[in-house]
Amino acid sequence: MDERHAPREEPGHPASVAEIAPDGHECPCSPPPPRRPDFGAVGGSADLRQIVGALLTYGLVIAVLMVVTCGAT
Repeated sequence: MDERHAPREEPGHPASVAEIAPDGHECPCSPPPPRRPDFGAVGGSADLRQIVGALLTYGLVIAVLMVVTCGAT
């Protein structure tokens, strides 16, 4: 067996998993870590967070009032 096609043996890594695709490129065994947005890079993100929080609060209050109204009728 070609060394390039031999599976790597690492701790916690099954030796039966081949990491080389038929075209010769390496195949990742696990997905890459999720990418997170950098909110610190946006100017005014604290103001935006307060605005969104206020809008969500209004939405919650209106939803609770609608449930109370539907329950009373």
